[in-house]
Parts: sequence; structure tokens; C-alpha cells
Amino acid sequence: MLHHTRAQRALAERRPTPDVAALRDIVTELIRLPDANRYLAGLVSGPGLRYPMPDQPDDPLVGGRMPDLELTVDGRPGRVSELLHDGRGVLLTLEQRSDLDAVRLPDGVARYWAKTAEQFPASAVLIRPDGHIGWASRRGELSADGLPVALRRWFTLSVTPG
Repeated sequence: MLHHTRAQRALAERRPTPDVAALRDIVTELIRLPDANRYLAGLVSGPGLRYPMPDQPDDPLVGGRMPDLELTVDGRPGRVSELLHDGRGVLLTLEQRSDLDAVRLPDGVARYWAKTAEQFPASAVLIRPDGHIGWASRRGELSADGLPVALRRWFTLSVTPG
């Protein structure tokens, strides 16, 4: 990310050297190409950026960005991004999970039960305020193992079941 930021800063220089001005012209032409535009937008926004999640099982979902799924929460349609508007973490449950009811959440985490018609491999996820997944439980799994650890790590509060 730092590498990309430095490149952007060089291209945005107010008084570029002739070399940077030439490079800026080439990048401007490349941005007009849809594939190059998508690629560069991805570098800037970081959708492929994954954060290491120590103390969590190796799961391709954990550490990646949560997709902005279409949801139904309390009978109302919405999206995952709308659940994150207040800047809090979110424990999102997408299938019947009574085991998660026993987990006490810190003040910085909201709990939502939702349905989605979209394909998503997890039955429940802990979403950090930045939109990245800090913990996930796969569909069919009925274990909250790792959730208290993830809550302590990302929300720095002592969390115990019950």
C-alpha cells in the first residue's frame, strides 16, 4: 500500500520532472482502457488487500474484505455496507445459530441476523469497522470457536461467553 501511495504522490507532483510528466501522460492514456482502469482502481481501493488475522484458523474469508451482499434484516432489504455506517463492528449471522446468542458483544459491535439470497460460504462473520472479516464460521458449522479471541483482538475488550 505504501508503494502505491508513493507512486500516486509522484504522479500528482505539482511541478513534475520531464520524466514524471512523460510517465503521467502514459498513465493517463492507460486509465482510458477499461481493464487498466479497473486494475488501477483496485490498487487504490484495496479490494484484494488481506490482513493477517493471528489466532484465527486459516480461512480464505478471514482477513479479506466482506462483500457488500444484499440482505434482508428485520424484514427490510439492505446491504452489508449499510450495517457499517455507524463505524462499529458487526457480528452478522446468516443462518440459524443459537450458539452465537450466548456470546456477549462489546459496545463497539452490533449484532444483526439477516437473510441473503446471494451465495456466501459463511453462516456468521465478524466484520471490522473497516469492512474486513475478523472471524468467520462456515455454513453448516455450529462453532463459535475463535469468536471471543477475535472480539478481544479487534475490539480490545475482555469478552466471555454467556
